[in-house]
Amino acid sequence: MAKRVGVVLVVLLLFAWTQGLFQVTQLPLFPDRDFDGDGLDNERERELGTNPFDADTDGDGLGDWLEVTRYGTDPTVADTDGDSYPDGVEVAAATPVAGADPLRKDVYVEIDYMAGHRPLRDQLDRIAERFATAPVENPDGSSGIDLHLVVDDAIPVSDRTTPEDLSQLRDIYFNNSSAGYHYAVIVDDVSDAGFTRTGFQSSGRGYRQMAVEYQHGEFAATFMHELGHSLGIDSSDYEGVDSHSVSGTRYRSIMNYNYAGDGLRFSRQAPFDDWAHINDSRLNPPPRDLRRRIAASEAAERSEAGDG
Repeated sequence: MAKRVGVVLVVLLLFAWTQGLFQVTQLPLFPDRDFDGDGLDNERERELGTNPFDADTDGDGLGDWLEVTRYGTDPTVADTDGDSYPDGVEVAAATPVAGADPLRKDVYVEIDYMAGHRPLRDQLDRIAERFATAPVENPDGSSGIDLHLVVDDAIPVSDRTTPEDLSQLRDIYFNNSSAGYHYAVIVDDVSDAGFTRTGFQSSGRGYRQMAVEYQHGEFAATFMHELGHSLGIDSSDYEGVDSHSVSGTRYRSIMNYNYAGDGLRFSRQAPFDDWAHINDSRLNPPPRDLRRRIAASEAAERSEAGDG
């Protein structure tokens, strides 16, 4: 009789949970049991706020036990560091974002270049160093953003590149278009419609792209400016962005046309804090295809192991 009552009680509790009448983390019964078999007993799950009936509470592809015992990530938040990549994706080995850290923000940029305009590594390193020392806090207690600048394909040379041309290049050459990457092309010339400029950026649903002139190899300042746009800094956010209306001494940023100081600088303070704005924006395009790529890669590895 007591056993039957216990079963009925459990059924009623489960029904109440499915109806949203209480949270599973409030479940006081069977503290030493491990309902979902994830290695964390029910009492520990209650303490953590995780779901004792789901081994991956936040659905990020990384089990609760691994998040707690190995990686130090938050098992109740799918993207612990807030960089748009789920924790499970960041720790997987065979992905386009291999090398990402679930406790430190990452930004990935695929860079294609017109033949003869391969970007110089020292220019890319200068940009990455500025991001590494950014005043952006991470869950592991560090500050900065890891900027991964991935040089990819050499593409045919064109005398001029317009926004429409850039979109066509993206459709043809962008290998990480749904993997959470920004896209950049180092080109010969971006002059268009009477404007004299050395780069431009445009965004759409699920993508962020930019074209940067090679400028005899000295492209770092333009690249960082356009990357600032790709990371969410827009002229509608502050009057000093892409304008001459605010002095370079007041708004000390590469996003300000009047700024004549160290070219590789985002503002860290009022009147407009570039880094704070970047940190509050969605850092990367949605990595829609990464989970599928991981699953395909793991399936291929299992197949090869079976054939061997």
